[in-house]
Amino acid sequence: MKNDQDIIIKVTNNANYSIPFFIRSSEDHRQREIVFYAFIGLYTGITFLFIFIQLMAIFRYKVFNYNFYYLFYLLFTYLYFMSEFGVLRLNIVESYTPMEETLTFLLISGSCFFLLLFVKEFIQKNIPFYISQSIKLLLGFIIVNVFLTITQLFRNPTIYPYVFYSMLVIVVLSFLSAWISSACGSLRKVKFSSYLTASFTFLAFGACLKPMSISSIIGSSFITSYGGVIGHLIEIIILSTILINEGINRVKLSQKLKAENIILEKTALASQINPHFIFNCLNAIQSFIMTNDKESANNYLIKFSRLIRLALDASIVQSISLHSEKEFLMNYLSLEQLRHDSKFSFEIIIPSHLDVNNIHIPPMLIQPFAENAIKHGFRSPVNHCHLKIEFLSTQYNDVVLVKVVDNGIGIGNTNPFQ
Repeated sequence: MKNDQDIIIKVTNNANYSIPFFIRSSEDHRQREIVFYAFIGLYTGITFLFIFIQLMAIFRYKVFNYNFYYLFYLLFTYLYFMSEFGVLRLNIVESYTPMEETLTFLLISGSCFFLLLFVKEFIQKNIPFYISQSIKLLLGFIIVNVFLTITQLFRNPTIYPYVFYSMLVIVVLSFLSAWISSACGSLRKVKFSSYLTASFTFLAFGACLKPMSISSIIGSSFITSYGGVIGHLIEIIILSTILINEGINRVKLSQKLKAENIILEKTALASQINPHFIFNCLNAIQSFIMTNDKESANNYLIKFSRLIRLALDASIVQSISLHSEKEFLMNYLSLEQLRHDSKFSFEIIIPSHLDVNNIHIPPMLIQPFAENAIKHGFRSPVNHCHLKIEFLSTQYNDVVLVKVVDNGIGIGNTNPFQ
């Protein structure tokens, strides 16, 4: 025949069951191949773009949750479609073509396995109990099939029908479970679950187009031939976009929390020690210097500097030992005692059986109560003003009782506006 009338026979699959084939002219074949490879290039580019972004998220932010499962789901599904279209040859040994079927089964199993893990992790506790248990059984079912495939036991004539049809069942049940789980998440207002439902709907619809076309239910076209890939491409765009958006929001939230934490750390000291107290301490030091009382000024300055250092140390930790808390209170109360011309006395009691080095409490927890007792309890003249802070053990091993007792005028006799 003439060149423009050459007949090209293209077999779409090299498996040993009934398959369709098309007879086209060389010109029609070339045009279709250009469109086909352009589409495959677009699909590959978008897929690997989002795979690269997921890899960056995993290695940069150590996100080993549903992003990790989604990454492997993308990879296995992409490799499966490439093997189906003959773009990616899976024959490790050319003379041993059955290896392609083995790897195809593994790719299908991997795709379904990581899809179920992704959905289960994404929806989490909002999946109904019966669906959650069904997913666990299905995961076990997939593992059994993978074992039969890897060991080549599925080539036994008795086992092969089970493995072949179980693969079809796995695909249907996996996507049905994923769709139901995402739909339940949408009903329970789980964030982004409605996008999962929409993306799985597109994928399922696209996957159904080719069987419907082969069965002559609908006409054959480019969309029906590659409906599964088109549906998966739409799914990739939807899911990857929301995952990237969620990742960006998490990074922004993390940066915001870090900034707020820095601000809180800077204001921790001011919130724990009354600024008026610091001002009064400096005034007291100035007064000692003005009256030429060098010894008092020196003692006061040493205690004050030590108090500030202890407060700075306490402001950057979540807990301190009882020993450190006692040391801080001793310095604080000594300064208050000097500033008030020793008009009150104090004592800090810790029983000997309490391990002051291994018992930890929130830093500067007791100082505000002691400050309140001095400021309000000792406001009016009281003979022998005394403040007692006592640490007591309780029947609970992880609980320490702290009593702050003063002989001041009492809460009922203080002016609430002072």
